[in-house]
Amino acid sequence: YVVTGDAHYKTHYQDILAIREGTKLRPVDYQSIYWDLVLPDQPPPHPDSKLAV
Repeated sequence: YVVTGDAHYKTHYQDILAIREGTKLRPVDYQSIYWDLVLPDQPPPHPDSKLAV
């Protein structure tokens, strides 16, 4: 985000923090590769689950 100024990357960063803090539910099949599958202008590859950290 800092380099590109693209707000999508800031949103992804904030989502990661929220998931880690337990204020946002983890996506289905959430694992370390999940953020490699997320594209800036596309919906998330998996919906949110009912699990929080």
